Amino acid sequence: MTSALLGKRVVNTRALHQAGELDRLLRERGATPVSYPCLAIVPPLDPAPLDEALCELVSGRFDWLALTSANAVRAIAERLEARHLRLPAETGFATAAIGRTTARAAESALGLRQIVVSPEGRGEALARAIPASSGSRVLWPVSDLAKPEAADLIRRRAAVTIVTAYRTVIGTGGVDLPHLLRSRRVDAVAFASPSAVDGFVARLDTDGGDLADVECVAVACLGPSTQEAALSRGFAQSRTSLSPTLPALIETLEVALRPPAGGAPSW
Repeated sequence: MTSALLGKRVVNTRALHQAGELDRLLRERGATPVSYPCLAIVPPLDPAPLDEALCELVSGRFDWLALTSANAVRAIAERLEARHLRLPAETGFATAAIGRTTARAAESALGLRQIVVSPEGRGEALARAIPASSGSRVLWPVSDLAKPEAADLIRRRAAVTIVTAYRTVIGTGGVDLPHLLRSRRVDAVAFASPSAVDGFVARLDTDGGDLADVECVAVACLGPSTQEAALSRGFAQSRTSLSPTLPALIETLEVALRPPAGGAPSW
């Protein structure tokens, strides 16, 4: 069967350092990736709290390390290198991660193994997946935009240290998206996180675009929390992936762009 993505132009809103994998998957289906970075990942204004927490992690003072994203993994790896710290070969803590993508990043960048993987792309699901007992300590590195609800769930049964590992800011570069939208040269937009949705709305406004021009474009979201953000921003046509993985996001785009029997777009 011919891919519904064949010949379609899909806006990749991921940060530049993460956009490559989604671009590759799109090209494999015959689509044309359109670069429009809607967020960028930068260090915290004050790295001292993260540095202190990582020193405690290395010295064995935590029982669990909770990884909410590949960006958190990257931030931890960079700070460990900057402080000339190394995780021991036999860590004294267990690790849990949201989704296989985050787990693979932890294996590659931090050398961690036997990771508990939450199948859902939500911090709440990660908290439920960690079998922390009373008295145990959990390190929870997050974005500066992270909401506290997930950590609050596990705080009922363990001591949780929340530390800002990175900041999420609006991205730059890429195409003149307002012009492409006005000229109907965009078929779909892909969002991989709630912050990408917010960044898209903010950046499009700054660039002189109009959200009304997105109403005739398919919108695919990675996981339910991203779709909730999209719906709250007015993207009523958005669809969500069945799992928090980029291949699942690609399948969501396929469904969104596949015309039904009547010939009208499914979105």
